[in-house]
Amino acid sequence: MRMCAAALFASVSLLCAAPAFAQESEPAVSGSFGVAISSEWLYTDQAYNETEYTDDLFTSVDASVCRYSTCVSAWYGKAGSVSELDLVASHSIEVGEYTVDLEGGIFLVEGPEIWDAKIAVSRSLFCTACTVSVSYEAMRGSFVDDVLKVELSNEGSFSERVDYDMTVGFGHSRFADGYVVPFEAGVSVSLRDTIAARLFVQGYLSDESRTTIGLALTSEF
Repeated sequence: MRMCAAALFASVSLLCAAPAFAQESEPAVSGSFGVAISSEWLYTDQAYNETEYTDDLFTSVDASVCRYSTCVSAWYGKAGSVSELDLVASHSIEVGEYTVDLEGGIFLVEGPEIWDAKIAVSRSLFCTACTVSVSYEAMRGSFVDDVLKVELSNEGSFSERVDYDMTVGFGHSRFADGYVVPFEAGVSVSLRDTIAARLFVQGYLSDESRTTIGLALTSEF
């Protein structure tokens, strides 16, 4: 497992050293740190972690560091006595009017390893704040799934300090053996220049629908 993690971060180092496809006005290094609490444990629009603790209060912490459009991030979540640690590397490329996001990582769920790879292609449609994306995610290891999903997102502002976001999608999961309709909506309030609080609701509609509500605090630099 240590060799796998070392290989992941070695690959990220090479990506960070490569030329970035970004505007010169963007900061060379940026990042964020966040904590969240929610009523249920949902992941990738489904209750993958279906255990006796799934319905318990869920807490999580995450951090990311980016060099232009290349990022490394760590996420840790816990409900009851079940926890998960995710280490992910990502890179974003602008191709004309399209944005291509590439992700790869390893998920450590109480010991067993799950390898994850994802590609998403998105572009603005209908309005400048509306985005349509198509994504494919593959998980291998102690857990196997393939998820194909289409999503429509919109974001905007109620005022100078209050923003909103909402996303609805339609996808197919091999693990769920069927179709799923994921959704998420949130309202963010700027507490300071780099700190924001977000109240959100997310879930999915399928044969077994689930919904969770939560609160997140995020700091960016």
